Amino acid sequence: MPLILQAKLLRVLETRSFRRVGGTRELHVNLRIISATNVDLQAAVARKIFRQDLFYRLNGFPLYMPPLRERREDIPLLIEHFLQRESARRGEKLEINAEAMEILERYSWPGNIRELQHVIELGGILCDNNLIQPKDILKAIPAAPGRRASI
Repeated sequence: MPLILQAKLLRVLETRSFRRVGGTRELHVNLRIISATNVDLQAAVARKIFRQDLFYRLNGFPLYMPPLRERREDIPLLIEHFLQRESARRGEKLEINAEAMEILERYSWPGNIRELQHVIELGGILCDNNLIQPKDILKAIPAAPGRRASI
């Protein structure tokens, strides 16, 4: 986030007010911010690319959420959630076989939960008879340059 935008955000957080673009009056807000980042903000503060005062304003109750590759026990639960969501969207029950589930449990998930969700959605599109199989998963997990589908 550019430093100028950080200053504006800090002002809103401190004064609990803002003025719309082209507006003539201050609008007051009662808000709480829940934010997430994959950037080490303390390092960004040290490099002077993130405002220290904004860091302390936002860092009221920090939580660390490990990446999906460090929470492998969550993968089956998330897969089941995404299967249920896709089933509801389609109006048909979407399932995954055990071998495909095993592939997904072993994958490193550099894109975290969003990547897992995308793979389930794409696997559902590619599958036959509403059953996601390894062939569908392997088509859905791209092996891009510099990134190997480590399964």
